[in-house]
Amino acid sequence: MFFDTHNHSQFSFDGQKTSVEDSVKASIEKGLGGLCFTDHCDFYVPDIQEKSGKKVPEVFDVRAQQAEIDRVAGKVAETIGKAADKALDQAQKVIDKTDKSANSASDQVGKVVDGIGKAAEKAANAFTSFLENLTRNDSDKK
Repeated sequence: MFFDTHNHSQFSFDGQKTSVEDSVKASIEKGLGGLCFTDHCDFYVPDIQEKSGKKVPEVFDVRAQQAEIDRVAGKVAETIGKAADKALDQAQKVIDKTDKSANSASDQVGKVVDGIGKAAEKAANAFTSFLENLTRNDSDKK
């Protein structure tokens, strides 16, 4: 299982075009097992401020970053929960259908076994009658 351990989000100067949510979606699509946000404050790099034409924040808002990560994690957990519920419902339907098929097959086998039992009983009765007739014919001849 792979993890991406170096991601910047909208909370860093060099990740302003990438939201936490977009990064999480991309990591799920790629099948990653997790990711780590390594946002940072770039106020100490004057040429970045000049090139961007913007004032880079001088205070990194850790609480805002964590709140956003928590919000997205909640959405992911909810989505996973719904997917798990759906999968469990589908599995239960398969189990129910299999149970019905098994019960139907069991009923069919039971009917066959009953039929075999009745046929065996008739055969035994016929054989007994045959033996009785044979014995009677032998005693009649004597």
